[in-house]
Amino acid sequence: MKKLVLVILWGTLFTFAVELIAPIYAIFVKDISGDILSVGFAYAIYSIVLATLQPFMGKIADKYGRIKLSIFANMINSFGLFGYIFITNIFHVYFIQALLGVGSSIAAPSQQAMIADVTSKNKRGEEFGYLNMFLGYSSAIAAILAGVIAQFISFQVVFLIGGLVALISTIPLIMLRNRN
Repeated sequence: MKKLVLVILWGTLFTFAVELIAPIYAIFVKDISGDILSVGFAYAIYSIVLATLQPFMGKIADKYGRIKLSIFANMINSFGLFGYIFITNIFHVYFIQALLGVGSSIAAPSQQAMIADVTSKNKRGEEFGYLNMFLGYSSAIAAILAGVIAQFISFQVVFLIGGLVALISTIPLIMLRNRN
């Protein structure tokens, strides 16, 4: 399998796992905390951690290896998604959001750098376009699936599936590492 396909497959699965909680997130957090303000604060924690750490994590990925750090990011995000199953108060939500921010801060620059590494210079724009197309489809499918599962089964099953898919998304990374 081509390296580009493996990177896109990893990105698609990883995005699916993380985006699975997006459509139900506000409802879940409001049910835990009782107010909408907590939803905004929890998401802000994620965004601030993600934005703050990305340059640092990108530098570490350049130094120690993008694939190795991406596998670590998958483990962090799996742990975070599984952690949602056990949340009982808003402070747990804040902790998990910070943890997911760390995992995503590792994954985002590593993924972009890996795509740049495996694309040809004259087709880079097109190949980034394919990556973004698959990420978009992955997000859409995750949104529909999360809504259906949360409505008819439970939030916990959504988080369980997200954690499992995040773990499964490590497989293309391991295959990619074995090709290098």
